[in-house]
Amino acid sequence: MQNSGSDKFKIGKQEVRLGLFAAMAIGLLIFGFNFLKGENVFNSNLTYYVRYPNALNLQSSSPVLFRGVKVGSVREVILQPEGVLIEFYAREDIQIPVGSEARVISTDLFNTRAIEILFSKNNELAVSYDTLIGTVETALLEKIADQVTPMRNRIDSLLITTQRLLAAVNPDELNRTVGHVEAATGQLAEMSLSMKGPLNRSLTHIESISANLAKNNEQINKIVYNAGKISDSLSAISLQPTLTSLNQNLATLSGILQKIEHGDGTMGKMVHDSSLYHRLDESAKSLNLLMEDFRKQPRRYLNFSVFGGKIKEGQK
Repeated sequence: MQNSGSDKFKIGKQEVRLGLFAAMAIGLLIFGFNFLKGENVFNSNLTYYVRYPNALNLQSSSPVLFRGVKVGSVREVILQPEGVLIEFYAREDIQIPVGSEARVISTDLFNTRAIEILFSKNNELAVSYDTLIGTVETALLEKIADQVTPMRNRIDSLLITTQRLLAAVNPDELNRTVGHVEAATGQLAEMSLSMKGPLNRSLTHIESISANLAKNNEQINKIVYNAGKISDSLSAISLQPTLTSLNQNLATLSGILQKIEHGDGTMGKMVHDSSLYHRLDESAKSLNLLMEDFRKQPRRYLNFSVFGGKIKEGQK
């Protein structure tokens, strides 16, 4: 009888050990499963729900963020007739007010989804198993696509318009236009080359004038000072008659300049007709040669004698 009792006690101890081992194994399995899901089993958490039209690429263990910090994870995605119910948890120290938003956001360019908690201004706090307001943020790629689409439409319209214009243009006319443009460009190049010498001379003259002004700076200051004194004197007298006369003279000068611009008169022809200038230049040169020859050989041109006798041909 004693042996049978001790055997039963030994069997009972083995069953207790086996039960404790099984319980520990199950606990470790639950701990490991929750740890792999990202749930911290050592902290107390609160459970919340949120509804969306679809899963929005959310899945178990998707992070729950608050101000960019992970404070929880998605536990389960539950399919319902009217949409999808998301069950997630958050740390108990994150006190979520009633009416807060659970917004689905993209955390990278690969459209990895997470839930971001946006607090409301309500002073009442939500309790565990409350349902938050579900909203969805536009994905980054969708934002880029929304901005690029109008630009792409404008580019397509521009290309279509360009194609129509090119189709309407006659190739022969286009070639003639290009030829005219090339000819005009060549003429402009020739004109610029022909104007290079006079332009350089003009710049040289301008530099000379600037140097003279710099040398005579003191005299110029005196002239300006005197002009200021004259201006003060003029301001003290009546200038109306002078201004009237000046206006008349300016009108006359303007008429003369207009005639010159239209090529009227000698000055107009000299300005617009280079041949007249060349002829006058040649006449001046001839006159200069004549005066030089007269200075060297005056007897050739003065055919008289003091006593009335003519100069002989050999003396000419």
